Amino acid sequence: WDNLLDISQSTSSATGGMGILLTGSVGSIVYNNTVYGPAATTNPAITQTTTSTGTLVKNNIFWTGKYASVDASSQSGSAYDYNDYYSAPGTPFTWGGTSYNFANWKTNSSQDSHSLNSDPALANAASGDFTLRMGSPAIDAGTNLGSTYQQALPPGTSWPGGAGLGNQNSYGGWEIGAYVFPTIKATLALMGCCD
Repeated sequence: WDNLLDISQSTSSATGGMGILLTGSVGSIVYNNTVYGPAATTNPAITQTTTSTGTLVKNNIFWTGKYASVDASSQSGSAYDYNDYYSAPGTPFTWGGTSYNFANWKTNSSQDSHSLNSDPALANAASGDFTLRMGSPAIDAGTNLGSTYQQALPPGTSWPGGAGLGNQNSYGGWEIGAYVFPTIKATLALMGCCD
């Protein structure tokens, strides 16, 4: 959870730009991640294969050319919801060997009933800034995943020395993606008084 994966430059022959590959894993959780690899990335952001059952995929941004592939042996117990999928054309989802667009994926897989298919408004993804901009549909659109997973990356995080954590519960609702959005609430002083 809380990972940033920039797969846009991946040339690995093992993954070919694939973000998350689950093979024979049971009960995996994939929470509050941002996976970036624009339309040129042809492998799914997440792939479940070889009886990877019980996978929970929530509060993620998948800005990629393909989104999710779940083979027939991995469907049992899998739950996808509160995610934001962006940039892939056509049929970027596969459920049990059949490809779907976003609407048909939701209907045929019974997944992602609360998820979005819109630009997450990342600050400057092409230059490596994956924080959320003001007005992002991912702000306060996630689901509360409990205290174990409440930490997220704050804006301005850099590696290796500047990595920090921000509490999702400190700013209102939970964000979708790896970064928390620290809403700043301004309080204006009253200017004058009346009877």
